[in-house]
Amino acid sequence: MVVEPGSIGRIWPAARLCTPISYVVTAIWWPDGWEPHSALDVPNCVWQTQGRAGGEWFSYPEAEATVMALNRQCMDHPGRTWHVVVAVESEPVSRTVSYDPVGTETMTEVRRIHVIRPDQGGRGECSHCPAHAFPCAEADWSSQTQTVSACRSRAFGTANE
Repeated sequence: MVVEPGSIGRIWPAARLCTPISYVVTAIWWPDGWEPHSALDVPNCVWQTQGRAGGEWFSYPEAEATVMALNRQCMDHPGRTWHVVVAVESEPVSRTVSYDPVGTETMTEVRRIHVIRPDQGGRGECSHCPAHAFPCAEADWSSQTQTVSACRSRAFGTANE
């Protein structure tokens, strides 16, 4: 069950409560030797995103349409990045607060993110990849779970005058 912010609730007798999810579009590295069949393909070997999970939040249909438009451009003019939809859980897995001697507070939150492969997308073609015989070339998955850390710092003013 996926709960999107602003969605209308329903009563499901067998449902379980889970964390709300928001969607963001992020760039990943384009694997050497990988070729997409469509603009919604996601390579199996994607493990880390470049950039951060912050940015503009989308509904799932908006995120999918944005990825399709960006990746069509990437297919026409190949570069070093590819775009994917990432589902970000809104509840942090862990939160750490630290203070340094000059009075700066740093809070680090770790959130779960899921790289989504849309229903219309596949895994692309890995036959030209140097690791085409590895299990990642043959596996079929719909979502991979990762974590992302977000740090925020703020300085406190001094009370001594």
